[in-house]
Amino acid sequence: MAVANEHRMCHTWIYDEKVQKIEDPAAQPRRVHESQRTLCAEIPINGIKALVLFDSGCTTDSITPEFVYLCKAGRINLQEPVGLQLGTKGSRTKINFGAQAEIVMGSVRNTHYFDVVDIDKYNTILGTVFCRKYSIVLDFANDRVLVGTQSIPLFKEEAASSKIAKRSFREPIKWVLENGQTVQ
Repeated sequence: MAVANEHRMCHTWIYDEKVQKIEDPAAQPRRVHESQRTLCAEIPINGIKALVLFDSGCTTDSITPEFVYLCKAGRINLQEPVGLQLGTKGSRTKINFGAQAEIVMGSVRNTHYFDVVDIDKYNTILGTVFCRKYSIVLDFANDRVLVGTQSIPLFKEEAASSKIAKRSFREPIKWVLENGQTVQ
């Protein structure tokens, strides 16, 4: 971060002792669950319910390798690995595989491409690619996801947290079977 000085530009780092330190605990915002609530839902992918996070800051549509296996999605070996940069420095990985699967959400019923990524908590993340392609509206003010004029049923925060907490993400087959779905 550059800070202008009268005579020169100098670099000031957040950890530098010269940076003003605020001791007042009231300066830190209170993080309330209401403001951090996500938009997530169960959406069928190849007929298997996936726990999906809608993410307006994600420039890819992602699916976990475990869920690709469960829903028998078509796997694509990428000829050129694609870089994936998360929101923090140093959080880089490579995407080596893609998958195609049918997604059913409101009036949308199409085969869709996903990057196969080892994501946490959710089976799938639908980002700006999906939202733009199908004119999906993420309405954070009213806690809803719209496909055209149709509102998609979302998990309430308590239900989503409970669903996520109960799931064993490293045992996805067990989760599918416990939720009354079949894997053939």
